[in-house]
Amino acid sequence: MPTFKLTNSLKFFYLDSGTTGLQPMYTTLFALHGGSFFSGTFKRLLAAAPNHEFRIIAINRRGYPGSTPYSPAEAERILTGGEDARAAYLSETGRDLALLLDGLITELSIPSHVMLLGWSLGNVSLLALVDTIRGSSLPGGTKERLRQRVKDVVLFQANIDALGIEYPPGLISPPLDPSIPPEDLGKVWAAWGSSHFLHGDLSTHSIDQLTSSRTNPNKRPTIDSGELKLDEHFVGVEEIAVDISILQPKWMTALDAMVQRVLFREPSGERYWVIYGTAETWTPIYAAWELEKRLANAKNAAEVRFKAMEGANHMVVWEDPDSVLRELRACAEYTY
Repeated sequence: MPTFKLTNSLKFFYLDSGTTGLQPMYTTLFALHGGSFFSGTFKRLLAAAPNHEFRIIAINRRGYPGSTPYSPAEAERILTGGEDARAAYLSETGRDLALLLDGLITELSIPSHVMLLGWSLGNVSLLALVDTIRGSSLPGGTKERLRQRVKDVVLFQANIDALGIEYPPGLISPPLDPSIPPEDLGKVWAAWGSSHFLHGDLSTHSIDQLTSSRTNPNKRPTIDSGELKLDEHFVGVEEIAVDISILQPKWMTALDAMVQRVLFREPSGERYWVIYGTAETWTPIYAAWELEKRLANAKNAAEVRFKAMEGANHMVVWEDPDSVLRELRACAEYTY
């Protein structure tokens, strides 16, 4: 299994689509997976990557197969600590991923165009990484290399929890549904998250057009297809307590502060993209709407563009990898 070890002894497993068939100046996409579904969920993206001039490196975040787990002491601090502990977790996550990214760029001779992508809950780690790159804590050489290479940052299907946005009234998701027994939460969440939803007129940006329960009866949830097997691509919520704890309301202050540092500032070179599917769960759709509204009203804001993928559910990286890569290629080649 390919892994990279940091000087602090943390180890990260990753998948690499390689360079076969690519032009010398290809785009490298570093992908961070969501909650429970780890890097194997990107396997179809990796297989299709050369057709779209991408090299994809999909990283298993800490606590997931092949990467260093959290020690009991670390987990205790993150799960029970206060605001300082949560801020420290985000800072440490960003630092470790920045050092990992820099190490892989050097070891794998990655060329100059790097795109960073967070999928679903993985956007917490993505924003922590970018926050670190834009900050002052990295060694000078590392910071300079990353700032020169990172051209695009993609918040792909970022759910409401990842952005520190409050839940609107009338809508719910499984992690916050008290009627679901804890032992059933993982499978219920996976089925709900991979369904195809029938929302109303999304062009209105009206919450009344969103549904948390009305799904397309002619399309099965992705996990019911028999191809995306939970035992090969999914870790139960009871095994990733640190990751899932971020869904709790107590994280909102720390997450919102991070979003403010990354997106609510003067442009600094890299481009940001927020992409959601029109048939996915309501949470990324509402999150995109709310973020777009806040950025439009902000005094200072990074360059952020919003895109909707028609008919895409939350598992489009598995169901239709070519459409995802076409969207990402359009982002990479976008000119002002």
